[in-house]
Amino acid sequence: MDLHKKLCIGIFCLVNFSLAYAGLQIEITEGLEGAVPVAVVPFASSGAPVSISEIVNADLARSGYFKMMAEQAMRSHPSTAQQVNFPEWQELAQNYLVVGQVNNAGGLYEVQFQLLDVYKTGQLLGYKMTSSPADLRRTAHKISDLIFEKLTGKKGVFSGRIAYITSGGGNHQLQVADADGYNPQTIASSPEPLMSPSWSPDGKRIAYVSFERKAAAVYLQTLATGQRERVAEFPGINGARHGRPMVHA
Repeated sequence: MDLHKKLCIGIFCLVNFSLAYAGLQIEITEGLEGAVPVAVVPFASSGAPVSISEIVNADLARSGYFKMMAEQAMRSHPSTAQQVNFPEWQELAQNYLVVGQVNNAGGLYEVQFQLLDVYKTGQLLGYKMTSSPADLRRTAHKISDLIFEKLTGKKGVFSGRIAYITSGGGNHQLQVADADGYNPQTIASSPEPLMSPSWSPDGKRIAYVSFERKAAAVYLQTLATGQRERVAEFPGINGARHGRPMVHA
């Protein structure tokens, strides 16, 4: 089965799901029971435009797997493993510690971090990366992915993207953003409803349902160029345009 057929079948199912569960809302209010204590110490920084450590802290907190330590509760702010007083962090009941630095290197930034096991008093992970100012958020998400995978054994998704529909002022927009909602970009806009975005396996294209022709049609759009093509049309489910748009990761 080729990609077009797979996407069309998937979108068709998503449209029907949207109709049946148009009022469904999911709200996550608590993390997993027994979340692991982790402290992300503010990184030493030489004028970086964003805070790497704040982004990493927020990513890990949002996963629900970790109980993140508030900065106000920290007694010190080491930026390297050599500066860490492990008994101090043991007294604070932290299992893991993340320390790092962000240094300006002639227009680029060198980002270095270490993940430390507080009770074994050793390093679990350590990387040094070079980033442009515009890519610092992406670098932070990559660090979150590395830490998450090391501590859980599961691949992190913080450096991925989400696709979702917004509606307002008589207009509907398909938007793509970073996993934490930053850097939103409008992919498609229409006065008629848009629904059920679905990623291609390589993340370079996105399929969605549009009612711009007054019937449900599936479009496949290349993100880099904006080029799109209509790959299927379903005149039998026109009633779906009265459904409420849903958010899909």
